[in-house]
Amino acid sequence: MSAETTPLAPLQTVRIAVDCMGGDHGASVTLPACRSFLAKHPQAELLLVGSAEALAPAQGWARCTPVIATEVVTMDDPIEVALRKKRDSSMRVAINQLKSGAHACISAGNTGALMALSRFLLKTLDGIDRPAIATVAVFTMIPAWNDLWFPLILAPSDETKTVTLGVQQFIGQYVTNWNAVLAALSLAIAPILILYVVFSRHLVRGLTMGAVK
Repeated sequence: MSAETTPLAPLQTVRIAVDCMGGDHGASVTLPACRSFLAKHPQAELLLVGSAEALAPAQGWARCTPVIATEVVTMDDPIEVALRKKRDSSMRVAINQLKSGAHACISAGNTGALMALSRFLLKTLDGIDRPAIATVAVFTMIPAWNDLWFPLILAPSDETKTVTLGVQQFIGQYVTNWNAVLAALSLAIAPILILYVVFSRHLVRGLTMGAVK
């Protein structure tokens, strides 16, 4: 009997880190948007990440904390530049705020760099890669196991032919032994069914982990 899960209580205060330097226009767009957001959401607090000069207009804003970053990941920067060279970029500093109390991070900057930095800094959920590996294994095994043409070309001898290829021996030009064909195909299905039963919980977990975040 599975234990019932207790729903999480709503947060009294939502703390959001904002990469104010991201996007084509940077702080000239993000700061007015942040101010409008604060006016509509009194329970929100913002961590404004950017250069001191860019964040100067936001000095003194209520429920805002400036976080200084000295570098900016531009829209044209390759991913390796964001990962290796710009270690004090506003995007990287904003993502790091999730480790020190922020509940969410927002950036309108370079999407590839954002994904790479998030994966590098925050890692992934424990066990999330296992369902993916199981799914790939099952869907790769099925066509490989049922394949006819490649075994016919690469392994045509009696010592190396696969079950699917061996079924052809029961099919003749004038007579077909259907009992033997069906028996052989039933045996051929068994490994796929066993593989699915073993990995089915991983398949379901992979679907649900991506669907209920």
